[in-house]
Amino acid sequence: MINNDLDWKEKILNQCFYYKNAPNYMVVRELLEESFAQSETNLSDFNTRLIKMICSYLGIDTNIMLFSENFPHIDNASESDDWGLHVSMDSNATRYINGIGGIEFYNQQKYLDEGIDIKFIQSKLTPYNQFDKNFVPGLSIIDIMMFNDLSTITEMLDQYELIS
Repeated sequence: MINNDLDWKEKILNQCFYYKNAPNYMVVRELLEESFAQSETNLSDFNTRLIKMICSYLGIDTNIMLFSENFPHIDNASESDDWGLHVSMDSNATRYINGIGGIEFYNQQKYLDEGIDIKFIQSKLTPYNQFDKNFVPGLSIIDIMMFNDLSTITEMLDQYELIS
């Protein structure tokens, strides 16, 4: 649950002031302000809405489903990689893609035995101009949005590799 008694929204917006000289500061700040305009108490609902807003801004048209709403019957996982397997099987998926950070936690053979091709996405973090001469990769999508136009971000999003 979100504690709306704390002034967390203003704190985040004030932290964004660091970007005040970034090319897209006002556009991104307005997007954040719009996302903060609604008063939700559920953190998952807030995060989902913010992700959908960012996807919309970036022109990403994808179906975002909440596990709790779409797979309530999947409630037991004996191992950490079982969730993805159960959802894939329940959805009749033939491929499961996970972030590269989880590669060591997944038993790939378990997925293959169920007829599911498992891949891990490795983004190629393209350097872009930030304030400092030293590029700091992987900060956040907000950082990328502050410094890059939509066409550049679209190109960046297409820079990845699927690893087995």
